[in-house]
Amino acid sequence: MIQTIQSISAVVLFIASITDLNRREVPDTISYGFIILMSLITAYLFFTIKDVNYMLNVFSSFIMFLIIALLLFYSNLFGGGDAKLLLGLSFSLPLMIFPLNKYYLIGNLIRSPGVSFLINSLFVGGIYGLGYAFYLAVRHWRKFKKKFDKLLKKYILILRALVLSFVFLLIVTLMISRVGRTQVTLMLLFILLTLTLLLAVIILPLYIFMKAVDEVVLTRRIAPKKLVEGDWVIEQVKDENGKIIVSQKDNGVSNEQIKKLEELYSEGIIKSVKVKDGIPFVPSIFLTYLLVITLNNNLLAVLSKLLIR
Repeated sequence: MIQTIQSISAVVLFIASITDLNRREVPDTISYGFIILMSLITAYLFFTIKDVNYMLNVFSSFIMFLIIALLLFYSNLFGGGDAKLLLGLSFSLPLMIFPLNKYYLIGNLIRSPGVSFLINSLFVGGIYGLGYAFYLAVRHWRKFKKKFDKLLKKYILILRALVLSFVFLLIVTLMISRVGRTQVTLMLLFILLTLTLLLAVIILPLYIFMKAVDEVVLTRRIAPKKLVEGDWVIEQVKDENGKIIVSQKDNGVSNEQIKKLEELYSEGIIKSVKVKDGIPFVPSIFLTYLLVITLNNNLLAVLSKLLIR
């Protein structure tokens, strides 16, 4: 039955991924339907196998994923559809907490499907997000290159300073390592500083790259009639009386806000609104889930075993 749950989850995520890529949204029929279906299957399993520990593990996973989904949603990192899909997934990714055993609790928790999914998400999500951003940059190359060059000129002095500082510290570190009586603490300090600067040298160009993609591809102005519920408006819009209709702090516009914006548009008060399109992350969730149910482990554990070998 567990394999059936995993298969259903994989199929739902596959369909949701296609929808997210095509329409940049996941319909409530898919997300809510997924949660209801998983709830019914879990309830059936409980009354069939009558395993209290299994239900407690599933419930613990649901609470953990609920907290994470809320944090991601209210941080404007995830859309409502993505957050709901996470809740549906929690039923097929139980934690391994119960029965409680103080000797194996931490080990079991780390090996839990739910924790493995979260750890893998950091790796897969990062690679997927960067890869999709590269795809967008190539697709809109001329506009992207123009913006990237402009931003690079803005940060070039900082980047040069970081590179020169890194080279200087690297030379000093190599010179210190050749001294026979070098203190270990001093050596470790210089190594840490060198690695920190190296990280900064790598991160700054990536930041410029992502900022260029964001401003050229993901940010646009559209007429209010083209808005759909959940779109992220990244500017403050007021009516003729100065009342705030939409704020960039809102977690997506509601249908009521869209109607009011359309009224302001028809009255000539506004011509367009500035919106930001998020990267469709459901495919990343789908790939991460496949990784978990295929390897039955997390990438962190796999990488550690490879390094030990």
